[in-house]
Amino acid sequence: MGPKYHSLPRGKESSILLGGGTVHDCMDIGFNRSDLDFYLPAVQEEVKAASVKVHHMGFYESWVSQDKYYYAVGNCGFKPN
Repeated sequence: MGPKYHSLPRGKESSILLGGGTVHDCMDIGFNRSDLDFYLPAVQEEVKAASVKVHHMGFYESWVSQDKYYYAVGNCGFKPN
């Protein structure tokens, strides 16, 4: 899968919305850039330079929602509402 699907070119974060506002809106109300980094996509140039490869688990394992629900209830302690 190409980096354009999981990263963003440097300087394009103004196109991302966080809670309905842009990164700059969030910074205007008191957030630091470092507070927001966790919620932003990786920088495309850094992803390419590091040769990062993204694999989706559904490629390796069948993803049937009902099966995953029963697995979570039986093996992970999941308790439905």
